[in-house]
Amino acid sequence: MRHSSTPHMRASTARARAPPRRHAPSSSSPRIARRSRAVCVARATVEDDKASCVVTQVTGDGDALLTQLRVVASTTARAFDAPSTTNTVLDGLVAKIRWSGAAFVLLRATALDADVAPSDANADVFGCVDVTSLPAFGAKASKEKIVANVPLALGLTEQSYFAYLSGMAVEPERRGRGVGRALLRACDEYCGKMRPKPAVIALHVDEDNVRALRLYERYGYVRVNAREVEDTVGKVGQMFARAFTAGTKKKILMYKRVEMIDDDDDDDGDGGDGDA
Repeated sequence: MRHSSTPHMRASTARARAPPRRHAPSSSSPRIARRSRAVCVARATVEDDKASCVVTQVTGDGDALLTQLRVVASTTARAFDAPSTTNTVLDGLVAKIRWSGAAFVLLRATALDADVAPSDANADVFGCVDVTSLPAFGAKASKEKIVANVPLALGLTEQSYFAYLSGMAVEPERRGRGVGRALLRACDEYCGKMRPKPAVIALHVDEDNVRALRLYERYGYVRVNAREVEDTVGKVGQMFARAFTAGTKKKILMYKRVEMIDDDDDDDGDGGDGDA
């Protein structure tokens, strides 16, 4: 996948605090540890007073990075009520970092706490999301079918780039408090500073995940109807329709346009109206 520059953002003033919760690290295979050492990405921070959280980019290399990835994987597994999938999620994160490099941005939401730095491995992580810059077509385009078909569905040009958002997870006890909004806001900030600029941010969501659909729509994401997909890609539509299905759940494609942000623009902007 294509590498893109990683932006830096200014942190705003923290107003709310929450007690830290420690996550016990789990073991991982030497294969994962070796892969993680090759990665080092820049750090940035976005704070959201309304959500009482701070969103930071997962950074570092070696064991320090691996420890953070374990915590994010555990958070994701708990959010989907599937703790047994932690190692699978961890493997997926390592693979994304290894193959995408700086084009892959992993964000985590932690509590606003004066005694625990957001980058601390013991910070209370209760939400996460990742976004990857991808060329629409060509040798570096995504090989994952459901992602590879996004440019066709959205009518992107051969020269276009798009950002693909995935891994959105908020722990149940934190939902409805603006954490999802804060994560999406941070994704907007990063995507707005990516070069080459992505035309859109795209994502897939389960058709029956009403809460997530409502959050994304409030934050400006638009659904792509199955009929629109078929009209756009013709015979490829049937293949794309199959790609919408993971197991027995139908996936809905959603997207929003990316607003470019100058590299020297420190304004964090306003958060969206969505709440998750």
